[in-house]
Amino acid sequence: MIKWQPFATMPQQYETIRKYKENQNKVDKPVFDELALRDLNDVLAHKLFYDPPATIKYWEDGYYKTIECEINKFDSERNKLELIKDGEKVLLSMDCIVEIE
Repeated sequence: MIKWQPFATMPQQYETIRKYKENQNKVDKPVFDELALRDLNDVLAHKLFYDPPATIKYWEDGYYKTIECEINKFDSERNKLELIKDGEKVLLSMDCIVEIE
């Protein structure tokens, strides 16, 4: 027996509503003042030279994400941080990093 589904005649409408709901949960890219950038830089320098394992919170496509990794090096030319997670290299833009622990 096939169950009747009301209003299921327009799948495009459901897709549009689903995307709208997802976009409501997105947050804007954070903007830091000079003091916050200096603090983030100090923590990064400490982690880079003395304690490479880190937990990094970053912004990507409207959402905050967290990665547990080891900091390998900082690429000043491209302004990216090179990380190693599970043996693979990951490049993360410094503009998107929110917090380093």
